[in-house]
Amino acid sequence: QGLLGERLFEAAGEVVYLVGGAVVLFALDPELAAVSLLTLPVAAVIFGALRGRLHRAQVRLQESQQELSARLQESLAGIRVVQAYGLERREADRARDRGLALRKVQLRKQLITSVMGGLGILLTLIPVAAVVWGFGGYRVLTGALSIGTLVAFYHYLGTFFRPMSVLYRVASELVAALAAAGRIFEVLDLPPAITDPPEAEPLGEVAGAVALEGVSVDYGDGRRVLDDVDLALEPGEVVGLVGPSGAGKTTLAHLLVRFADPTEGIVRLDGRDLREAPLGELRARVGLVGQEVFLWNEPVRENIRVGRIGATDAEVEAAARTVGADGFVDGLPEGYDTVVGERGARLSGGQRQLLALARVVLHDPRVLVFDEATSALDVVTEKRLHRALEATMAGRTTVVIAHRQSTIRLATRVVVLDRGRIVGDGTHDELVGSVDVYRELTAAQEGSG
Repeated sequence: QGLLGERLFEAAGEVVYLVGGAVVLFALDPELAAVSLLTLPVAAVIFGALRGRLHRAQVRLQESQQELSARLQESLAGIRVVQAYGLERREADRARDRGLALRKVQLRKQLITSVMGGLGILLTLIPVAAVVWGFGGYRVLTGALSIGTLVAFYHYLGTFFRPMSVLYRVASELVAALAAAGRIFEVLDLPPAITDPPEAEPLGEVAGAVALEGVSVDYGDGRRVLDDVDLALEPGEVVGLVGPSGAGKTTLAHLLVRFADPTEGIVRLDGRDLREAPLGELRARVGLVGQEVFLWNEPVRENIRVGRIGATDAEVEAAARTVGADGFVDGLPEGYDTVVGERGARLSGGQRQLLALARVVLHDPRVLVFDEATSALDVVTEKRLHRALEATMAGRTTVVIAHRQSTIRLATRVVVLDRGRIVGDGTHDELVGSVDVYRELTAAQEGSG
């Protein structure tokens, strides 16, 4: 930013001085001009030799800055854990070590920059000495050059070399800027994993039929998170998805919103391969409430309005009432205008999830995916929320991922995943008697209750 905003314009003006000075010098005395500019090729060779070192130093500087920033951000994000386990000294030591490493890299870069600048000044003084005390003085003594011409030449030589020092500095900054830009473009040039298909046809109205046909997902480590899954959901059907941790439940949810694509097989919505649908339209019709809720440091009203930008205040408040969030929102200092803090820090986990549910109600998708959406709610709030969820799910295809049996009971059908495969599909009573994994999960839930 600094290079493009200031330095390049400054350098453009100095180039004009440089060219003009060279023209005048050769006009005054070509031989003297040629002698004066002999150091330029030497300067170019030295700069070329140091340019690679400066580039590497700048790249390492960017990496060190990133490591220090990441260390500090991680420590601050986990400040409660740091305090709870008395890790303040450890985190301070780690931050100091990265700070010292950053300082070392900064000093190395500054050394290279100083050497380049010093050599630039030295190579500027040599031609001046050559003109005044050497070749120019000799020519005056022999009568080949007048003293007036020498004085004029000396003056214009300064006009020529003054821009050179500026251009040396700009060239050094250019090398540093290109190194920094290279790291930026490493990210910007990464091809997106999920893209809109070329010439995608609009989805139009969606009934909500969902189908997974021979779906497998492998994240590259050779282990299949999902393995040859076949699953069909009728429009308006509510299906509970259960299984032990790591069974692939969240991965399946991400496939429905197309956060990821299957390694093998097809995911369909109303018979349409999701990879053939425009992303914007697909995500307008499939809503996801995940385990972690992200809230902006903005008022409650704006965090709910994320579900549908342009929604009126009345629509936002109606969505909050639908999920029972109005009870706690009305008790906030400024109601719907209360700023929730960074990542919702001023709210409890249950309150954050209620806002996420209000957001998806406002979004009004045809397919709903709840991924442990009630995990942070107390029993009383969860029961109140269940009544709201039943009204919200009416007429919509819904996948409910949960461990709590009380939440799974909202579903008319339960699918059991284990190690990436479907091992059970039926009602609660059918699965308890026939699927060991489901029976163990149910027994553990009842035992913990």
